[in-house]
Amino acid sequence: MKKRIKNEIIEARVASTNSGMTFGDQFEMQKNVGQHVIFDWHFHEKDIHHLINGTWTKLMCDACKECGATVLDSNTRAFGDRAGFTFAVILAESHATCHTWPEYGLATFDIYTCGIVDPRAIMNTFKQKLYDAGISLKHYDEQLINRGFVYNEYDVNQHMMDLDS
Repeated sequence: MKKRIKNEIIEARVASTNSGMTFGDQFEMQKNVGQHVIFDWHFHEKDIHHLINGTWTKLMCDACKECGATVLDSNTRAFGDRAGFTFAVILAESHATCHTWPEYGLATFDIYTCGIVDPRAIMNTFKQKLYDAGISLKHYDEQLINRGFVYNEYDVNQHMMDLDS
C-alpha cells in the first residue's frame, strides 16, 4: 500500500510536468496544512531583561488568543542572572516559541499555525503589545513559510501515509 501511494505521487508529479503545466498551476493543485513565520528581533539589552519575569510569555499568550488561537499551555525558562530565556506557548493549532540572547540584544521567534489562524497576525499583535509595554525594536527580519503540502489527488483525511517505506 505504502509503495503504491509513493509511486502514485511520483507518477502524478511526472504527469503534471509532462503535461506542460506551469509551476504556478502545479502549486495551485496543492494546499498547505499550516504556515510558519520565523522572525528575529533586535532589542536594547535592558528591554529583554526587563521582561524576563514571564511577561513576554503572557503577552504572546494574549496575542495568540486575540488572533483566534487556542492556548493549551505555556512555559518560560530563564538561564540565570543577565542571561537569556526561552518560552514556548503550546497551541491547539501548533506553537509559538522565543529564544533570547541579551548579550546581542536578540530574540528569535517562530510561530507555526494550522487552520485559519494567521501566524503573521499573532506576530503583529505581539509586536504591538511589546510597543505598548514600552519595549522598542531596533530591527527585525521575518520570513513566512508554507508548510505541509498536500496534493489534491490524494485524500487529505488519510491518517497514515508513510512515503519512506
